[in-house]
Order: sequence, then C-alpha cells, then structure tokens
Amino acid sequence: PEASISWELKALDEGLFIHIQSKYLTRQVQLEYRGATEVRFENNFFDLLPGEEKLIQIHKRSRDHFNRDQLLIRSLNDFVKLND
Repeated sequence: PEASISWELKALDEGLFIHIQSKYLTRQVQLEYRGATEVRFENNFFDLLPGEEKLIQIHKRSRDHFNRDQLLIRSLNDFVKLND
C-alpha cells in the first residue's frame, strides 16, 4: 500500500522537529530539504511501523527560516508497487 505519511513541524524548547507517522509499514523514509539553508536531520532513511510516530530534530547551519514547502519526504513505498 501507499505510505500515507503524515507529518507536521513542531517548534519545541530544544529546537525544530518533524513529527512523522504512517498508517502502513513504510520503508526507508527519506527527508530532504531543497532550500538554500544547509540542513541535517537527526535521523534519515528509517522505517516506520504501522501507527508508529517519530520525532526527528532538524539541525540548521544558519538562522534562516525553515520553509516547509522545501521539505521533500519520500519512501521506498513510493517507488515499489505491489500487485494486488
């Protein structure tokens, strides 16, 4: 099945985070930022079990604004389709 990933940005005292989850098994979730700011994610290329939630910290090199529209989230599920 499709990954059906849902996510939101969360600004907490410790920094900026992505809260991510999926209703289905999702393999090799990749987070990529396509903005001008250099960004590193605390965790990347991870699996999500059905209903599992992860909170992943975003590390930015500069104080530039993090534009959520520049965030690309994809997984192996996006590239591999199973026959019914």
